[in-house]
Amino acid sequence: MKKQFMKYLNDYENLEPSINIVPDSDFDYQLLDGNITFSQYKEEEISEVVEIIFSIFNSYEAEEFWDMADSISGDFEFVASTYNDYCTDITETGSIAIIDNFIFHSPIEELGEKLHLISVCLKALNNIFRILGIDRIVFMTKSIIMDLKIQDRRSLVNEVLKMGYIPIYQDKNDVVVAKNLNYL
Repeated sequence: MKKQFMKYLNDYENLEPSINIVPDSDFDYQLLDGNITFSQYKEEEISEVVEIIFSIFNSYEAEEFWDMADSISGDFEFVASTYNDYCTDITETGSIAIIDNFIFHSPIEELGEKLHLISVCLKALNNIFRILGIDRIVFMTKSIIMDLKIQDRRSLVNEVLKMGYIPIYQDKNDVVVAKNLNYL
């Protein structure tokens, strides 16, 4: 896989993030909805490459975090429930970002290029969230790429694990991963 990445090393090194985060009025600023669009300049033209949609939960109680996630979607509720089960002895959660969707704005056919782009964007996302003071990122790998074959999904999971994410739940369909941003 590393050989495939080398092929795309310079393709996405100059992505520019555009951040949009708005409070969800139903939760008194405890829930923020956001997206980060990564764009690329080529020959004086700007093109959007990837958009990452997420929600940030500023809740310091595990039960409150689960309730807010449950009100958004079944996938968010599942991720929150999995995270709460993983952190059984922890009652305070801090701020947690759940990635909802990873949208490729232009089709990328080759898996190696897709994985490289995901890696570049997740590293940038980690840095952006760390600067914003977000404690943790949690997501299901299927929120990144839904239509992968099993072998390709393994490659995706391996790349995510190389970035310091840890698996907190796994079944035959998906893996839920988390990363604590308070540690490098």
